[in-house]
Amino acid sequence: MKANKWLSLILAGIILASATACAADQTETDGTDTAVAGETESEAPAVTGRADVSDEVPAMDCKGEDFTIIGYGHTYSFMYAEELTGDVFNDALYNRNTGIAERFNLNLTITGTEQYDVISKEVKNSVQAGDDIYDLVSYHYVQMGNDLLADLYLNFRDVPYVNFSQPWWNSSTEELLTIDGRTFMAFGSLNLTTLSQAACIFYNMNMGEDYDQEDIFSLVMEGRWTIDKLIEMGSQVYKDTDGNGVRDNTDQYGFAFAAKGDMDGYLQAFGKMLVEKDENGKLTADRYYDEKLVSIMEKLHNLQSNSDFVWAENAWNVGFNLFIENTVLFGHGYIAMTQWGLRDSEIDYAIIPAPKWDEAQSRYYVTVGGSGDAQAVLRTAQNLEMIGAVTEALNADSWKYCEEAYYENTIKYKSTRAEENVEVLDMMMESRVYDFGYVYGGWESSGGGAGFWIHNVLNSGSADISSYYQSKKANWEKYLDSVFNKFATYEG
Repeated sequence: MKANKWLSLILAGIILASATACAADQTETDGTDTAVAGETESEAPAVTGRADVSDEVPAMDCKGEDFTIIGYGHTYSFMYAEELTGDVFNDALYNRNTGIAERFNLNLTITGTEQYDVISKEVKNSVQAGDDIYDLVSYHYVQMGNDLLADLYLNFRDVPYVNFSQPWWNSSTEELLTIDGRTFMAFGSLNLTTLSQAACIFYNMNMGEDYDQEDIFSLVMEGRWTIDKLIEMGSQVYKDTDGNGVRDNTDQYGFAFAAKGDMDGYLQAFGKMLVEKDENGKLTADRYYDEKLVSIMEKLHNLQSNSDFVWAENAWNVGFNLFIENTVLFGHGYIAMTQWGLRDSEIDYAIIPAPKWDEAQSRYYVTVGGSGDAQAVLRTAQNLEMIGAVTEALNADSWKYCEEAYYENTIKYKSTRAEENVEVLDMMMESRVYDFGYVYGGWESSGGGAGFWIHNVLNSGSADISSYYQSKKANWEKYLDSVFNKFATYEG
């Protein structure tokens, strides 16, 4: 929780902000854009507390060298701004980029395309050719984890100036994604998709008041927000709105989610991991299958298949789509969805985490969708001094300036309980976690993909994770062994 004090200061100030909120649209792109040293730069937005924290990167003159980042659609829209527009988030990105270009006397170039598989092929081709084109890669982190097997990445520990103890790096990078001092992928503040793709539940406060429900903020902050509490509250509100005697998407529901994948993250939300540390601190998948997993699957199966108050479809954004129509009490979604018209709606809403398994669980765990991005340095990279300095500075400046701007966009909405919303969001951002087995677990087509097992079983109409696990176990263990071997045999 190393960044908590900084995040609390920023979030506490946002509810008083008067700047006009702007949406960070995820625009499709297939091009290259450059911030050149010496371009006109406006003043960086004021930040409470963070701006004075040094990134400890020494002065460096890169003499007009290119620093090139390759990423895909999500990455691009959260990294690049063409010009100052007056929009808070856009201008924070622009000022960061031009500031870094001027500070290091370099040309900062961000390039890529919408399709992460296209970028994956481009990166592989570049490494195989021995090219030194890209200084930093950042795309779909499940695909990046899968690409580890192609021997693409340098160990971040060999890159100078990168300091994972700094608050602009997610603690999972060091605690859960590092083996024997080897870290190939990192999650930092430059990856603003780690905020936008954080999983959440939207709670309809108007509907909750109509049913005289318990205060949602007290439930969450007192640690009493559990899956059983969601079921208790959600089961109170189902209504056959059109009176046709048929459950359809025009009725009022207690809980809605996308059966295509939303439930996968509830494994971690309930305090389990695909891969976790044993008593000796060694990462292992041996603790995945147990009685708790069986109980989790039974609970989720009953939710999806046997509960009238639940609406689930094998599609994306189901929870949010019903929520914005004011027809559901709890809608599963992601933080970015607040910018999809929710702030302008008449719904008085709260943003809360996915529930805990039970009250005995020590904390909430907030997962980040795999379509978010990570960072890695390719093993063909040559100028590690520049790469380390600029990477650390970019993450630091994102933490200092861009996160506040994104938070302002996210939580500057009409609410009668703004201060409580800030407190909960603060806690959620500090609760983000990355499961090694999901980050490096690969796709099912390559023998991995355990991160998708839950929705596969649920969508078969079953809770039988036991049989499914046994059918996949050998390939999964083989895949993980290949991943662990890449860590063990890395020589730089």
